[in-house]
Amino acid sequence: MVTLGKDFWSPECRLLVFALASTSILSLLVEFYVLGSMRAFTFLVSLPALVGLLAWALFDREIGSQRLWRAIVVGSLAGLVAAMAYDKKGRGRNPIQKLDTSFRIFS
Repeated sequence: MVTLGKDFWSPECRLLVFALASTSILSLLVEFYVLGSMRAFTFLVSLPALVGLLAWALFDREIGSQRLWRAIVVGSLAGLVAAMAYDKKGRGRNPIQKLDTSFRIFS
């Protein structure tokens, strides 16, 4: 395979892509473990990471090998399809009403 530009899909770059992309789930974990506000974490960490990842992907699209760009596009589309499928599956049901609140850790 002939690459036209710098390859941003090396193992080191993939690790950085994972770190940037994982900030969205980290915001949820921050809320669950009461380490801070999910809202604040999203605005201060997740959104800048998303913008950085998008800028890096666009940079790769213009002057790189476009492998990072393709991975971001495929991952984004797969995430969108998964979110739509999850939303359609749960439509019409209120998950809060289905919770079993009788479970007790300490009785």
